[in-house]
Amino acid sequence: LNALNAPFKLLLINQNRDFEKMKSEVLLKKRDPAYNEIIDSINGIITEKVNEGQHGIEQVRYFVITTEQVGMEEATAYFQTVQATIISLFAELGSTLIPLTGTERFRLLHSFYRMGNEEEFSWSWDDAFLVKKDWRSILSPMYFHEHKTYMEMEDRFVSVLFFRSYGSSMEDDLLTKISGFSFRSIISIDISPEPKELTTERLSSKYMNNQYSISKQQ
Repeated sequence: LNALNAPFKLLLINQNRDFEKMKSEVLLKKRDPAYNEIIDSINGIITEKVNEGQHGIEQVRYFVITTEQVGMEEATAYFQTVQATIISLFAELGSTLIPLTGTERFRLLHSFYRMGNEEEFSWSWDDAFLVKKDWRSILSPMYFHEHKTYMEMEDRFVSVLFFRSYGSSMEDDLLTKISGFSFRSIISIDISPEPKELTTERLSSKYMNNQYSISKQQ
């Protein structure tokens, strides 16, 4: 990631758990009527523990990269190359990076602007082009008010904390600590590469300062 020459961000989102998805992936399936009572009991325990742990909250993480290119073809070629490289790097770390479709990206935006109403999301590209549906009416909240220290979106209140600068190093468990709360939140870490000229200038300045300190000590 340090070698990327384009800005990117990491998103850590605590969102409402998709219980329908959890049921299909985690809960036991009923196959033999003789064991239905046992399966119901086990599934009940699993659901209860999930709710107790994070109050129905699950954490998802997104890697977002942007670039400036001459045209759409150049941007598409760039993203295809970078995507293959990054997926390979994540695989080496024992992790998985799954590209999102256009509909899944819409769903992500909808889950932010319409938090608490995730089940209402519905989108079809064919229907959108056929009836000229405005995507903004699907994603945007019914009303949005800005206040001095918070924002109001429908019946939700949002506050933003911004860290402009921090130390040269962070504790390994810092992100775990600030994202481990049992309420809905979004943590965005934005990283932008410095131009080569600026890096060279800073290194040259530090080198000159070191040389001056050495000569002064002698």
